[in-house]
Amino acid sequence: FIIKEMNRSATVEKAYGAYTHHELSVLVTVLTRRQALQLRNFLRENDPHSFITIVNSSEIIGKGFRSFN
Repeated sequence: FIIKEMNRSATVEKAYGAYTHHELSVLVTVLTRRQALQLRNFLRENDPHSFITIVNSSEIIGKGFRSFN
């Protein structure tokens, strides 16, 4: 969904639960506020047991966002 529908990328890291020791994947992506809401709604409908953290950034610089200039 993030790549095909939102035209964004993400980083996937392997991790494990500190309590359960179950292996899991952690996905990190940077989105606009509108896209974050889209992703939240998508996950609510398609994976209601997912865990999502939305963090505000004071500035995002790079491809797809503001340029360094």
